[in-house]
Amino acid sequence: MTSPWREVYRRFDPEAAEDRPEWFVERHRSPIADIIAELDADLDPLGSHVLLTGTVGTGKSTELLKLAHARSQKNFVVLVDLVAHFNKVIEDDAALHHIAPWEVCFLAGLQVLRAAEEQLDFSPPSAGYKQLAEAWTKAARATNTDRIPETSIDLAKLAKGLVVTASTVAHPGTGSLLGGGLKLLEATADAASTKTSWLPFARSMLPRSDQTEELKSMLTLVNRIVTEIAQRGHPVLLLIDGLDRITNEAQARTLFVDSTLLSRLACSVVITGPFALRHRPELAQVRGFRPRVLVNEPVLQKSDPLQRGDGVSFFVELFHRRTADVPSLEPLTEAQLSRLAYYSGGRAREFVALVRLVARQAVLAQSDLATDAMIDKALDERRRLRETGLNEQHVELLRRVAASKDRLLPKDDPSTWMLIDTERLLPYPNDSEWYFPHPLLLKLLGIRATMD
Repeated sequence: MTSPWREVYRRFDPEAAEDRPEWFVERHRSPIADIIAELDADLDPLGSHVLLTGTVGTGKSTELLKLAHARSQKNFVVLVDLVAHFNKVIEDDAALHHIAPWEVCFLAGLQVLRAAEEQLDFSPPSAGYKQLAEAWTKAARATNTDRIPETSIDLAKLAKGLVVTASTVAHPGTGSLLGGGLKLLEATADAASTKTSWLPFARSMLPRSDQTEELKSMLTLVNRIVTEIAQRGHPVLLLIDGLDRITNEAQARTLFVDSTLLSRLACSVVITGPFALRHRPELAQVRGFRPRVLVNEPVLQKSDPLQRGDGVSFFVELFHRRTADVPSLEPLTEAQLSRLAYYSGGRAREFVALVRLVARQAVLAQSDLATDAMIDKALDERRRLRETGLNEQHVELLRRVAASKDRLLPKDDPSTWMLIDTERLLPYPNDSEWYFPHPLLLKLLGIRATMD
């Protein structure tokens, strides 16, 4: 008989944002409810523009999927996953860290165009693939982009190699989204041939002002696409995920401070943005976007971080939601789940990874029961990963934060942002925001948590 833990292993993939609504758990500190209220209020003629920040792994992608499901009957929702694009299409994950604002604008327009062609009752809009290809070529030349194709660009074919999530429409042509949901539009069968001919991305050699004619033309064309879709009764909600992976402050400034291109898209937009902007004066200079923050769940108490906080309950419910229908599963106990939640540091991705490691141990042991020894082994594996690369200076800084009464960010220490970017130093929202080392590092720091 197949072990039920094999199914648990499959369901707890830290690299996948689950979009089954029955698995969603309400996060009381999530800004998604407020964003939905803003969309309903419809105060801005261009639509709401929200920059959702937070450390990598807090669950922003899942919250975007919640928002997509919640709005799929009121908007034509198009979810652009930049991480998937650079991983599966460009096949160069590192290039995402150098993407230019006009390239994000272009890719968003292309994904909206493909989704509209397949999901709605018009194909293509008057501002179609040919015009978008011409706009890309002009912008690429203006920014001295490397490896511009010498032949004409078949953008309609290239678009079929994209992976995009978009609203479904129950009654095309009626102007109604009633009964709509979400659909993953995968790459077509001949998409493999596009990978070698896909446009070069993140190869701009010359930064250009938004006021450059070529970049203004790109924005105008994309706005024409989303406006025409809206005029046919399908107001666009554009969700762009993946820019939170950018850790370089200079690149964060390029996208959201030095440029207003993305904030001038003529539809409602929610973008996951770099955490590098969160505690910098630059965030106040971001124009056109309303900054919102998704915080780590407070699995630690500020008054005593060695004790579990009330954020643990979120992860306990997450586990039960995802495993409720797994037959013959002997679930983890509340004590076991609490340990995993605490040592996740309040990060959804870390908790999911820990559960998967426990499931792996149970499958390998051919056991229907996950033991405390399996929990220990999973924690030890993740602990060693978190300890990798830390030196004496890093450890001393983490000890200083742990011993601090206010637990604020260390002053003028160049290692601080490296520790935040690599999830060794984590922010928590209890009361005012405070910081503490990742709980998996407590052993390295010579601190014993009460969870043990």
